[in-house]
Amino acid sequence: MNCVKVLKQLSEFLEERKYPYAVIGVVGLAGYGMPRATVDLDLVLDASAQTEMIQFLESLGYDTLHRSTGYSNHEHAEPAMGSVDLVYVRDATSRRVFDATRVLQGPGGLKIPGSANGGPALPTI
Repeated sequence: MNCVKVLKQLSEFLEERKYPYAVIGVVGLAGYGMPRATVDLDLVLDASAQTEMIQFLESLGYDTLHRSTGYSNHEHAEPAMGSVDLVYVRDATSRRVFDATRVLQGPGGLKIPGSANGGPALPTI
């Protein structure tokens, strides 16, 4: 997976629309100097972004494999585009998660929002 390319596309889309998000999972570890090989990208988003984000991913050629109120996962036929897993949070949980993020240096030097609690996992809710 070309994580830098995919992350750049998704982050530009989200930032342009002012949707809060944070990078979690294995790619989030890169912001803490612990890079790992991965074939997917994991993000947490405010639930208000769900429909528009899924439409955007599908416009890029991703297939939606699963969608629920709190989670969706998407896979692209091209290995370089990999798979994307999205966790959706709302209301007080959303505020707590996004208030606890800070900008970190991610893969390829990208500036990415990540957890401020010492690791890429979500803050304790």
